[in-house]
Amino acid sequence: MEQMGIKPNVMTYNLLGKNYVARTDVVVERLTVWESLLKHMHEQGIKPDLISWYLTLSLLPSDLEHKRVFKLAMIKKGLNKVSKFHDIELTDMLNNDTLIDKMLEYYRSLPRKELDVNCMNTMIYKYLSMNRFADGWMFMTMKNSIRPRNSTLTILLKDCKIRGKLELMIRIINTMRTRYKLINYNSNRMVLDYLLKMPDDGLPEWYPVLVKYMLRYDLSYGIDRYRRLDVMVKRLQFKLDKNFAGHERHGNGILLSTIPLNQVTRFETKFFNNMEKMVVLENESLAKIERDFLLIDEDDEIGTDERLETTDRESITEEVVSNDQWIRNVILKSYYDLMRECLE
Repeated sequence: MEQMGIKPNVMTYNLLGKNYVARTDVVVERLTVWESLLKHMHEQGIKPDLISWYLTLSLLPSDLEHKRVFKLAMIKKGLNKVSKFHDIELTDMLNNDTLIDKMLEYYRSLPRKELDVNCMNTMIYKYLSMNRFADGWMFMTMKNSIRPRNSTLTILLKDCKIRGKLELMIRIINTMRTRYKLINYNSNRMVLDYLLKMPDDGLPEWYPVLVKYMLRYDLSYGIDRYRRLDVMVKRLQFKLDKNFAGHERHGNGILLSTIPLNQVTRFETKFFNNMEKMVVLENESLAKIERDFLLIDEDDEIGTDERLETTDRESITEEVVSNDQWIRNVILKSYYDLMRECLE
């Protein structure tokens, strides 16, 4: 800017600050960068605006006494009636291990117009940190709640990935796409990355078809669909060639690097359609419908003692089946659909 003779304003420094501090998670480094920008602003005779102060507040560690004093000063001047302030307050409560009931009390005391998706995301993150996905999902979907965004989807999927909940990841992606029209480029890649990192020792027989489904799903719905795909595809292809020798000869080859969207087997068509019907189950009646859909009788045992799990209060079915029986059920349903089609 100096070389071009452009005179910066307060917005320029705010943008520089946001971008610089976003590149590091080191608190001292972030504070140092922002402090130098504030000093430069002062030297240029530019006064910080409200965004500058909110940025300063967000950078201060949650347990710092100066931050508490800073917030009290902003409250005294009436600068706390915006979502940014409340998001900072909720984040501080989260970092200080505040009980969820206290956070809920604060959240519910605020006017709807002073809340945004970041505030809601912080509450959801708190539930997830307590391994309470069902409560977090109910909080997100309650009446008059804030509409989730891609950032919400990312938070949910990251938690599932850490906890190894592959089925729930797929259900969340499908639900967000059908209910909220959210199509996130990174969401499909998270699932593919999860599949890529599964240990080679004893990969299940359903692994190739699920990889193929997620890749086609990515190509069908993904935004910026081919960016960085080639590297991941080559790694997946290597993993398949290593662990499923001869899969090309048996007609199950994925040809990941050149996979066309219009070339699928009849079984794969049924499987893909059934997979897309998997959504987050929100009560016991829906869970029963899915049991019927997957041909699982209430009293049958199909290779596992694990049943569809729901809470006593008919809330969300967090994990339909804890192991890989869920995908075996989808495969079973897909073969059944194919057989029925052939007989008709």
